[in-house]
Order: sequence, then structure tokens, then C-alpha cells
Amino acid sequence: MERRAVGKGHGATGLGGVSRRLELYETGLGDEDTRGSNLFAAAKPWDGKLAPAKHLLIWTEQGLGDSLQFVRYAELCKERFGKVSVLCQKPLVRLFKSLPFVDDAFNTISDGSYFDEHVPLMSLPHLFGTVLETVLQTFPICVSIPQFRQSGRRSLRVPLA
Repeated sequence: MERRAVGKGHGATGLGGVSRRLELYETGLGDEDTRGSNLFAAAKPWDGKLAPAKHLLIWTEQGLGDSLQFVRYAELCKERFGKVSVLCQKPLVRLFKSLPFVDDAFNTISDGSYFDEHVPLMSLPHLFGTVLETVLQTFPICVSIPQFRQSGRRSLRVPLA
């Protein structure tokens, strides 16, 4: 496979379209200059196959905006796994826990944590063969958080740091 530097923050157009761009982005996993280190390089990465009796760990590697945009792919993961957990940034833990297709979300992981397979969040579009016409568009922008709804507040402030 051709290895080409596809740095963070580049759009998904050009270089042959979305699917080609996602393929090139995958070559940067574990490369400090493109996607940073692979936190779970020693563990079994998910290969996209059905695993209904297993536990998948999805881990974020980018910022809050990318995490919010791409967590929608966790729903497709839940259709293939018995349990789906997300290792994410602290400000997103409560929000991600409220998603019906995420079994657990946390911002730290201990040595004793158990999961069968793992996948970086930003690898999911490639694993699912996303092209421009199949980008998931049904994900609700606003997610109801029970504690927020019960508080009677009209706005939600999410800390960014």
C-alpha cells in the first residue's frame, strides 16, 4: 500500500475521493507525524468482522469535535459486538454514556481493563467502507441527557478543556 503523509485536519476531498483519503489516513496509524501513537498496538485491532460475543473498545485520537462527529459510527459497531465501550476525552464521558449504542464511556483506562478488540474512532469510516454517499447522516446533533432534562435548564455548557 502506498504510504503518504496525510496530516491531521485535511479535508476528505481530492486524492481520489473520500474512500481513498480514508485509506491513506489509515497508513498513518502509529506514526507520530500523522496520527500519533497507537495506544493499544500490542492488543488485537478490530478487523471489521462480526463479533457478537465480544467487547470492543473504541478510543479517540483527535479533538472533541472529531469525537462528537465520529461517535455516530459506534452505532454500527454495536450492531456487530455484544459490548461497546468508548475511551474518550473527559468532557465527553457523560454524553457518550447516554448514547443507547454505547455500553460504557470513560476517560482513563487501567491495566486490568478488559476488551477483546480495539479500534481508533477515526478508523471506523474506513472499516465501514464509507464513501460520500454513505456518510452516516441520521445521527442526532442534540442528544438528551437525563440529568440535563430534569434540571429544567434551557442551555447546556460543555467545557472544552
